[in-house]
This record gives sequence, C-alpha cells and structure tokens, in this order.
Amino acid sequence: MERDSELLNKKKTVQISVTDKDGKEHPIDVETEMVPVDHEISYKTENEWWSKDPETGKVYAPIPEHYALHFQELQARKESGPPLTEDENRIYEALKVVLQELPVFAADNAYNTQPDASSLESVEHETKKRTNRTRKKDYVDTSLTKHISLIIDQEYESGLSLRKSGNAYLKPLVSTDGLNYNPDTGKLSFAGLPASEATLEEINRGKVVEIGEFDLPLLKLFYSIILSDFRESFSTNHEVNESFAIYLPDLAELMGKGRNISAEDTILLRNKVGAFQTLYGVIRDPKYPKRIGSALPLLVSLGYDDTTNTIRFSSPYMLRLIQTLYDVTVRRSKLRLNKMNEPEKFLISEHADIINTSITKERNKRSVEIVFAIVTMIEQSKDENVFISVQEIFDRSPQLAEALKNTIRTSNKNTLLKRAFSKAYELLEKQTTLKERYPNMVFSEEFLGIPTVSTLKDMQLHFIKKK
Repeated sequence: MERDSELLNKKKTVQISVTDKDGKEHPIDVETEMVPVDHEISYKTENEWWSKDPETGKVYAPIPEHYALHFQELQARKESGPPLTEDENRIYEALKVVLQELPVFAADNAYNTQPDASSLESVEHETKKRTNRTRKKDYVDTSLTKHISLIIDQEYESGLSLRKSGNAYLKPLVSTDGLNYNPDTGKLSFAGLPASEATLEEINRGKVVEIGEFDLPLLKLFYSIILSDFRESFSTNHEVNESFAIYLPDLAELMGKGRNISAEDTILLRNKVGAFQTLYGVIRDPKYPKRIGSALPLLVSLGYDDTTNTIRFSSPYMLRLIQTLYDVTVRRSKLRLNKMNEPEKFLISEHADIINTSITKERNKRSVEIVFAIVTMIEQSKDENVFISVQEIFDRSPQLAEALKNTIRTSNKNTLLKRAFSKAYELLEKQTTLKERYPNMVFSEEFLGIPTVSTLKDMQLHFIKKK
C-alpha cells in the first residue's frame, strides 16, 4: 500500500493482469502518469477518457488539478494541523481513493478494452482479457427508459422526496444501526422488534440530519429504470425483478455523460449509491392513510462488480411504491395486478414522462429540484393558465429550502435564488418536452421573473398550458 505522501507522485508504475489467447492471466507492469484534464496528447484514443502512447505503452490518466492541490492542502493539515473536520477527513479519504485507483483504472482500461488487439503487441501476452467489462445477461435494459418518470399522483408525489407529505416520502436517518430488513417477509425491524414510521422518528429524535448530500435526480433516474423494468417484465411474464444490475456505461449514457465513464465518475456513482442507504421510505396504506406508515429501505446496495462493470442493488421501498401505484398485491416473488387490463394507461395517468434523463448530469441540483416541482404542478393542473407560487416550489424542494436557510447574507441569498431559478428556466426549455406539448409556454426570465428574499412569499410564476 502506498504511503499518502507518495500519492502525489504523478508518474508511477502499476501492475495489472492481462489474459493471453489461451485464457491464462499474466501480470504486467505499466508506466502511467496523471496529467491535467486539458493536457494535449496527439495520440489520444477517440472517445476514451484515458490516453495510451502506442510506441512506449505509457498510459496517461487525466485528473482535475484542483483534486491534487486540495489533497495536498488537506495532507499538510493532517500532518501539522489544525486537525481536519469530519467533513474534511471524508473528502481527504475520497481523494486518496481517487489518487490510488485512477492510474490502475486507466491502465486496466487501456490494455483490456482496446478493440484492436494488434495495438497491444508491444507487450508480451497482451490480448483480450477474459474478464473484460461487458454486460451480464441479467443487466437491466436501460433503453426502455426514455424519460424521468415523475410521480404526479397528489397523494404519492413526495414518494421520492424528502418532503414529509401525503402517503409516501423519504426519511434520512442519522444512523441505521439496529435496523434489519427481511426480504422474505418484506418487513423491517429495529432491535428485533417491528419497525415503522414512528421508529424512524424515534431514531432521529433530537438530532439534526443533513440532507444536502443526497443526489435525488439520480435517485429518480433509478426509479424510472425500475419502473420501466417493472412494466416490461410484468407485461412479458407477469413477474417482476426484485434486484437490479445496471451496466455503468448504459447508466452514464442515460445521464448524458457518454458511454466512456471515467474512473472518477465510477467512484462518485458508487459513493452516491452508498449515501442512499441512509434513506428509508415511508408509505401508508391507501385504504388507511391516517395510520402509521410502513418503513422500508430505499436502496440496498449489493455491490459493484468490476468484471462486468455493473452496480447491483435492490429497492424494497421503490418496488412497494410502484406496487401501490399499480394497485398490486405481493404473492411471494410474483406480483399480480388486481386490475389486469392495460397497466400502461395507469402508468401514464400516475406519472409524467416529460423530463430528459440527461438532466441528472446537471451540477446545479437545486435548479433540477425546481424543475421537478414545476413540472409536477404543471401536469397536475387542469387549467390553461397555471399559476405556481414560489412558496409552493419551496414547499416541494427541501434541499433548496435548506440551502437558502443556511445562506447568511441577504445578498448571497438573492444570488442563490438568481442562479437556481435562472438555470431552472433554461432546463425547463432544454431538458423537458414541455415546449413540444405546450407551444405557448414561455420560460424566459423576463416573462417569469426571478424571486428575491423580499418576494418569496407573494411571487407567482405563470405558465401557459394552452396547446
């Protein structure tokens, strides 16, 4: 294992395994160098994130310079003080993983995913690797997912939100210690006793839970993939998958990142999936909405398989949410609709497929949160002139509300609002099909206006839904 002080050495030799034509693996040493992202290399392989010199075999791995600089700064603090905060230490460990794994990941890609085997002749035994990252037969067919499926049923619209409202919502926990989910019974327990909505409230009692880290747009994409898979598998054989393997290049393509997913993005995705495991879903029986809701894990990570380049997970809560929306009952591993006729029409009535999946790549998550809120209310409204108050948007956007609350100065609050809403208007036009459905709809700042701290409570946005 490298010492932390050695991680900043941009040139290093790493060892990987390649498989010869007889299927035997052989270790080889590969010279690598980490270079700035904008580093010009004439022999860069088209559409690949890494570069390989065909003459020397040296592999170049691009990395944002600020990663190394920030790691160096934190490393100096770690050695001589002042001590790192908990958040800084978490960042330090994450950066350490990137710096350790990036050269190996680049070399492995360069020598084991090349379509032209003849380019590897300079290295003995370098032919296509048996464990090349290819799809497993049981991966989810992401081509079925065309848009983000946004829940517009008013009782369940918060099912994938941190907003405590209606018959379903997400609950972040300070700790999951003592919680245990039994997939055979579909029940959650805490310290050996049945757990419910009340149990989750008790776990968090008197504690503050940060919610800014959760990538809910990515979560909604996962939901859309599961929903598409549900629809397809049920219509084919009346069965529904209970766990899902997603091929990362497929996921990256849906996110608008291109199929050649980088090592950095792979690590980030795995970390985001890991963060979802502290979220639990609460769902109430539609027949008894006033009763205490059932609690279920939002996502159970089953790990990352580097031989197939897939992430595998199950989602007891999202499946239960879909089952409820489809009015289904669970019988062992099979799901049977109470109403067998035309489930597709039910899908259309309970969801809006308007937002492009590539919206998940947007960095301004608060703007994306605004888009989700606005599209939901537009589709719920039956009026040709839809008036949405800014306060309603904030009510549906807990992360945006928290970000504004945590911003101290009024001028900074107004800057946050300007950036969030301005970008949201842009995304409404470029990342949704609203304009195609409603040609008279306008998304300009001049028409809609930008809210400020002084206008938050009274300002309304006007959307023309007339076709």
